Formats: sequence, structure tokens, C-alpha cells
Amino acid sequence: MYPGKFINQTQLNNPILAYRTYVLFFVLTAITFNLSAQRTDKQSDYLQWFDQQIGIENTTLYKGIIYRETYRTINDKVKFYKSPQWFDGSVVYSGQLFSNIQLKYDVFGDQLIVKQLDRLGGGGLLLFKDKVSEFVIDNTVFVNVKDIPKSSEFAGFYELLLDLDNDTRLLAKHFKNDFVRKDRRATYYEFIDLENEYVLEHGRSYYRVNSKKELLKVYPEAKKAIDSFYQKNKRLRSRDMDAFMVALINSLEEDSSTTSGEIN
Repeated sequence: MYPGKFINQTQLNNPILAYRTYVLFFVLTAITFNLSAQRTDKQSDYLQWFDQQIGIENTTLYKGIIYRETYRTINDKVKFYKSPQWFDGSVVYSGQLFSNIQLKYDVFGDQLIVKQLDRLGGGGLLLFKDKVSEFVIDNTVFVNVKDIPKSSEFAGFYELLLDLDNDTRLLAKHFKNDFVRKDRRATYYEFIDLENEYVLEHGRSYYRVNSKKELLKVYPEAKKAIDSFYQKNKRLRSRDMDAFMVALINSLEEDSSTTSGEIN
């Protein structure tokens, strides 16, 4: 998750943003001789230092909408990823990386919320979805599929399960259903997790891969391999569908690479 290195007109019109970008540019220039992982750590450290100097509330991260909860819940069946508590994380927002922040992911509304500083009230700020490229929450990576029409069935936040070197990524879409409950005193809501839906980004196109039939649209020559994998991995499929899909796509991609190498 890296911010862009070029300075655009919007950045030049914002003195703080422009200066922050210039700082980042010179930092990256100064450390180009280091290993990639070291460079990423340095970049993050310098950005955190700069945000501390100017106040993170003066950065682009604090350009959002005050979050107000509209659903009353009384138990742990909530609309958020894992729980309603704040999780440590990071986000690429407006092309810039912000680390060591606290986030909530509203799965039901497919929205990302960042916690404001305690001295500013500590409430939530709803980030503009089209400005979020990706985020990490509780050590889980999510990406925003947005380089397609907003009306597309594939648009939105997805958990990144697998990222291969050949422009192939396996994504999982989280869903929740809402139910209205009533007791003697009040009305409240419960949100129930649904099964993940799996999407394969393959050659910059997107495909649903929730069944053998859908998989064959991407891998038309792999019917025997797909059938065999399903047969041999029934227990994994029933126990951990995410792990099953990761292993399946890895296997199909390896077979595809081997076949391609033999042809060449």
C-alpha cells in the first residue's frame, strides 16, 4: 500500500498536502538504495512523523462525514466486521498511506469508518468510499474494486485472499442480512453473516467463482482438475471455505502455468 510519487494540481493547491508529498518524495529518493521492505517501513515512519507534526486532523484522512449510528442493536449480531469495537489498521486514502489508525468496517453498508482523535471527540468519521483504495483491519487486507462502473455488480470492498504475480487475485465479498426484532420495550436489529462470495480478478476482468460451472468459465480446460480437487478436499471445503478456494485457485494457476510452459 503505497502513495503515488507524482504531485498533481490538487496537491499543489493544498499547501499541507503539497508539502507532505514533497517530504515523501525526498524521503523515497534518499532511501532508494535500501531493500524494498526497508523502504516501505521508512516511508511509513516518515509519514507518521509528519502527521504528528501537522496534526493528522489536518491531512486528507479527516475529509469525510461524521458517522452516526442508525441501527439499534443489543447483542453481538452487529453489522460490523468481527465486532463493533475499533481495530488497529491502516488505509490508503486519496492515494496516501495512513498507518496506526483505528477503523471499523461496516459490512452491511460496505462503508469504512475511521476513529477521530480523542481530543476531537473520538467519534467516527465515514470515509468517502471512492477515495479508499485499500485498507488493513485487524491484520486482514481489503481492497476496493472501483476501476469499473459504480453500477457494476462487482464494485465494493473485498477481502484479499490471494494475490499472484500474474495479475490474478482471489477476492471474498462479505455480506450480512438485517432482521428487525421487537420486544416489549423497543425495536432493535440483528445482522447475520451470510456465506462469502468469491470473485477472481483475472487479466483485469472479474469473474464469480462460487461453483464448478463458474470456475469453468475461467479455466475451460480444467474440468477434470476441478472435479478432482472438489472430490479430494471435501473436508476442507466444509471446514474452511476461504482456505479451500485459495488452495483451489493456486492449484489451477500452477497447472495452467505448467501447461503453458510445455506448449512453449
